[in-house]
Amino acid sequence: MEMGDASGATRPRPRGALGLFLAYGGVVATLAVGPAIMCVGLVAGADWWIPMLVGAALSVFVIPFALAKWRMIGRQQREAALLGERGRLARGEVVAIGPAMFADEDGVTLTLRFADLDVPAFQVEYVCAAARGYEVGDRIEALVDPETGLFAIPSERQRRALRGTLS
Repeated sequence: MEMGDASGATRPRPRGALGLFLAYGGVVATLAVGPAIMCVGLVAGADWWIPMLVGAALSVFVIPFALAKWRMIGRQQREAALLGERGRLARGEVVAIGPAMFADEDGVTLTLRFADLDVPAFQVEYVCAAARGYEVGDRIEALVDPETGLFAIPSERQRRALRGTLS
């Protein structure tokens, strides 16, 4: 499921226990590179100070990035839990399409208007690949939390499961 919020950000979130394990494992592996180089330096012999210096410099450089990634994964999981608790399945109408970058391919920014919930109508932006072929007037089904503006575009399998649990 692709998650997003009212700011226009669209992010994939780790799926299931294995995805979460791999995401956090990647952060731990990133943090472990510097100390591993330092350990190699201890057994290197006469030039032990070079790997120690490189390992220390690498550790200082990657720690802020690894901690930011750790926090981002946690935030995505909290948002997914919040959306799972308070989200409702709704159809958003595409009211505008604009150009955007999506990974390494051409993308589009879709402005989705949700008016069929029991709250005042609101709009969110969704960034996706241009190859999906959306046009103005199309309706896209999404799991939406109207209070926070969080939304997720479920896959067809997830959509069928949500219809079964929400009906």
